Amino acid sequence: MIGQIVIEKKKILLIEDNPGDAYLIEVHHEEFANFSYEFKNVGTLNEALTVLKEQPFDVILLDLSLPDSNGVNTFPASKMKTRLFL
Repeated sequence: MIGQIVIEKKKILLIEDNPGDAYLIEVHHEEFANFSYEFKNVGTLNEALTVLKEQPFDVILLDLSLPDSNGVNTFPASKMKTRLFL
């Protein structure tokens, strides 16, 4: 449509197994984000890899201590189809 600006939602994948931490992160974004976004939360690296095969994300927030992966080895395994890791 002419004259309308389409603002694309940023897609954020949160890989966090602790529901309390995931909740705090989502609340923090709701309060402080100055852009439109869509959150997807998964609790394991295997879930994240499955989701990443299906769709790309703009940002991945990655817990380095997951039930199925721990430490810096988690990072290379999840570095797929995204522009920014935090």
